[in-house]
Amino acid sequence: MDLLHDRIAAGLLDDVTLIFEVDGAVDRRLKLAKLVMETGVVLECPALSGEDEVARFLSARLRRAGKSMARAAVAALVERSGTDAQALCHETDKLMAYVGEREEITVEDVREMVAPTVELSVFELVDAVAERRPRDALDRLEGMLGQQAEPFLILAMLIRQFRLLVQGRYLLDSGLVEPRLVRLRAFDFNRVITEKGDSGSLLDEWKARTAEVLPPDPRQNLLGQHYFPFWKTLNMAQRLPAEMLEAALERLLQCDLALKSSHLEPRQEMELLVADLCTRMAAGATLDLETLMEA
Repeated sequence: MDLLHDRIAAGLLDDVTLIFEVDGAVDRRLKLAKLVMETGVVLECPALSGEDEVARFLSARLRRAGKSMARAAVAALVERSGTDAQALCHETDKLMAYVGEREEITVEDVREMVAPTVELSVFELVDAVAERRPRDALDRLEGMLGQQAEPFLILAMLIRQFRLLVQGRYLLDSGLVEPRLVRLRAFDFNRVITEKGDSGSLLDEWKARTAEVLPPDPRQNLLGQHYFPFWKTLNMAQRLPAEMLEAALERLLQCDLALKSSHLEPRQEMELLVADLCTRMAAGATLDLETLMEA
């Protein structure tokens, strides 16, 4: 590091350009960092956050190609691809090729061309479960299996989602999250809960008041999720009583044990699980769990 610092300080040849790519924050106190900031150009490329930033990013990219995208289409694209700039560029290029000479990219174009992630498919599956739509739920399961998603992975994501739903139900039942907030659009919901006031934001308050209740790991804590899955989980939790969610976790545990011990094919076990969650969630496990665990 010292040799590099001294070489840069001595001056580079005219036809030499050094590019440093840093993932994450830079320690500006470092001698080399100070020299680079004094003699070079620093470009910061923070990750996109929120629908507004994504809309501006995509608008600039599309404008250069003579295309446009409705706000609803942007929301649908974020729902399917997230806010990663590289993924958005890839999917946007695909959409521009798909629409051809047509100027506007619509919601229908996005739904036709951009495959939902496994994470989104899990959301859609649980949404179908909450609304008692077994055919749609089984279609979502089939789609994930068709994407070569392993049954154990799908089950793990379902278990995680139901655990988050239990947390969402707690936030609603405890009165921390008012139902009126959940009725807002996802972006408006995020704006309201993250807006800073004299005592911080609503989200900060929720985190402080649930510190001893919800998991400390942000990856397992509903309040640590991106605003869209947070908002969507709260919407689902409104439709599912706590007792039903607890019963669903029992049935998920049964499926986990069955995948490791049953003679049925994993696909069949998952299909039975989804059918049970849609039609008899409140019943919980269909077998005695203690006996199953002993087996």
